[in-house]
Amino acid sequence: MASESKEFGWGLRTHSPSRLKFTLPEAAVVFQAHIGLDRSIKNGGCAQAKVFTGDETTPSFESPVLIGSSQVESTGSIEIKSDKNGVKRLILYADPAHNNRPQGADPLNIRDRLNWLEPVIVLDKDALLKALLKALLKALLKALAK
Repeated sequence: MASESKEFGWGLRTHSPSRLKFTLPEAAVVFQAHIGLDRSIKNGGCAQAKVFTGDETTPSFESPVLIGSSQVESTGSIEIKSDKNGVKRLILYADPAHNNRPQGADPLNIRDRLNWLEPVIVLDKDALLKALLKALLKALLKALAK
């Protein structure tokens, strides 16, 4: 995974427009990543990254409109929220930015390859321990019932 002149250890490559939707465990509390257009497109391509948590109404993060692979942005630490049903959701949206496409950007979204670079979900230690103990107890009770 590479954007700008930087190499990244892992990530997700999407083409805009696209939405990646994840249902997360209760212990998930923060999302962090870097965002950039893929190095292979050089100075072409145009996209905007949007991160939604909980409901897909208002983004928790919006990158500037990225043109070419010379720019990498950080999402910072984004709090993961629950939707109206109490389910924690993370939605990564690669927007082709047709409505606010800057002058000089590719007119079509042919080279709009957006990289979600080194994405990380931070877990709450106490909530994770509680979930692990609950799963362990369930497994033990199932084993004893046999």
